[in-house]
Amino acid sequence: TRPKKVDVRFVAATNKDLQREVSEGRFREDLYYRLNVISIELPPLRERPEDIEPLALHFLRRFAGRMSKAIHGIDPEALQAMQRYAWPGNVRELENVMERAVILTSGSSITPAVIPLRGALTVSSAAETPVSAAPKSQMVPLEEMERQHIEAVLRGTGYHKSRTAEILKISRRTLDRRISDFGLMDPET
Repeated sequence: TRPKKVDVRFVAATNKDLQREVSEGRFREDLYYRLNVISIELPPLRERPEDIEPLALHFLRRFAGRMSKAIHGIDPEALQAMQRYAWPGNVRELENVMERAVILTSGSSITPAVIPLRGALTVSSAAETPVSAAPKSQMVPLEEMERQHIEAVLRGTGYHKSRTAEILKISRRTLDRRISDFGLMDPET
């Protein structure tokens, strides 16, 4: 082996205040100054509602392409719900919501019915809306919601178990156990 000269540039991201972490002794000062050549502060998605539509469309194109689905847009009502939502999970949550929406959509447009934010609380309404305000018809046991979601993803992937497990971010073994527990079968077998 021979030494080879390389030119490397690191890009790092955090949701912590690194200056405070350094001053409180939880982050190495020398590493902070090595990393902090150029600092870009990006506000959370809830403070940038104008970015929601282009990001959602980007994720829509990506997932529709992967799944070979002809979905071309987002219903205005669904988009409004997304722009009112607080996005505590930030861009990753938006990405997951769009992936789920593409899986569950059978038409050419994402509708509010496949956006799990439909009944979600916005920042402004969270403190004002009691849990009991939800209609009883929308109150479903968690286990039933899980069964419905797994079944919808299975249908969306054509019962491709590895892809379903990947989308659900669970192991194939866990998926097989859930399929067995819920009695979910491929209708074509």
